[in-house]
Amino acid sequence: MDLQVLNFFSAIAAEGSFLGASQKLGYAQSNLSTKIKQLETELGAELFHRTKQGVTLTEKGAVLLEYADKILRLTLEARSSIAEGDNISSSLHIGAMESAAITFLPNILTKFHFAEPSVQMTVETYVSRTAAQKVCDYELDGAFVAGGVLHPALEHTTVFHEQLVLLARPAEHEPRDMEHLLSMPLLVLPTGCSYRQTLESLLAEKNILPNRIVEFRSLGALLASISAGLGISLFPASVVGCFAGGQALEQYEIPEKYRNIPVHFIWRKKSNRNLTLEKFRLLIKEMMINK
Repeated sequence: MDLQVLNFFSAIAAEGSFLGASQKLGYAQSNLSTKIKQLETELGAELFHRTKQGVTLTEKGAVLLEYADKILRLTLEARSSIAEGDNISSSLHIGAMESAAITFLPNILTKFHFAEPSVQMTVETYVSRTAAQKVCDYELDGAFVAGGVLHPALEHTTVFHEQLVLLARPAEHEPRDMEHLLSMPLLVLPTGCSYRQTLESLLAEKNILPNRIVEFRSLGALLASISAGLGISLFPASVVGCFAGGQALEQYEIPEKYRNIPVHFIWRKKSNRNLTLEKFRLLIKEMMINK
């Protein structure tokens, strides 16, 4: 087995088809098919169930995928450790929750840009669990995440604690109690969002089954739908002021045990020698101390 074949195998498993993997990797589909056939012959086992709809892993294929991912990750780690050396990288790839991207992150990015104008910054938004996985997979240098999405391969520093509130359209008549609010449709970001997980835990404690869940990919669309009266959601109070001056959203206090959630900046343990990332972390620490 060589690394290229393992990379082919991992991509096919992720895409669920030889065609999808060939388009992603930029290799001919026939080339991938031949390589996987050779790998199956070498191992004496079929790795994929092949259908007209695509492919799925066999039991043996699932076992190999675990090892392949470890091998590919260790290879990236070795290359990264050698390449980083003690040099300052010319780029920084950061992930963040969308709520962070519209609240505290712009100030951090602005200060870092003026301190290190030659560094090319890239920022992508993900739910916390996805961002953490992408840091582990070397797709991000670091990320801002909320809640308990930490991983043994990662280091972190706690930036601050967010205050969570229940958000709904302002009441037109009499005040609404917590039970009434929680009976409304839930507007949430995809699975892996720490705020969604907290809201689901709150509902479970109160033995409330949501009558409808509406999932959004955009925080802006979600907040606009709350203000239109579609349902409720749980987010940091800091996002309210970033949406129409907060006038289209009403905040409701939640039980104390769910009220505060930590926000962390995470990075890989093996990236300590990336001096650009180190400068970014030090800036975060300095800003939080002076806050």
